[in-house]
Amino acid sequence: MDLHDVRSLPSLIVPELLKALRHLSDEGTAKLSAIRALSVLASFSKKHEVGDLDLSLDLDHEQGLADSGVLESDLQDLFTCAGEAARAAGTCICIFFDDMQHLDRDDLAALILAIHYSSQRRLPVVFVGTGPPDLRVLFGEIRD
Repeated sequence: MDLHDVRSLPSLIVPELLKALRHLSDEGTAKLSAIRALSVLASFSKKHEVGDLDLSLDLDHEQGLADSGVLESDLQDLFTCAGEAARAAGTCICIFFDDMQHLDRDDLAALILAIHYSSQRRLPVVFVGTGPPDLRVLFGEIRD
C-alpha cells in the first residue's frame, strides 16, 4: 500500500485484510478460522475509521475482540485472528507498506506492537515496510 494519501491505518489495513480473509474463507481447512477473522474484522471496522469502505458482511460481529476502540489492542486481536486463519490454511498474510513515514505516530506504534505480538505467538503475519533511512530513528523513538 502506498501511503502518499494520508489516511488512517485502519482504512489502509481493512480492505487488504478483507481480500485475504475472503480468499482464506474459501479454503477448506481454514474456512471456520477465516470466517471468525472476518467477523473480528467487522467488529474492528465498526470501532475504527475505515473511510468509505462498505463491509457488507453477513456475519455477526465477534463480541469482545477488536472492538474496544483502542487501536493498539484491537489491532493485536485482528492480527491474531487473521494469523490463526492463515496458519489453518498453511499460508501467511503479508502486509506491505510504502512510505511509512506518512503514518501517524500513534498508528505506527500500534502497528509495531501488533506485529510484535503476532511474532511472539509465531503467527504467520508478515510485515514489510519502506521509508527513508531516518525511519529507523522514528521506530526507536516510538519504542522508548
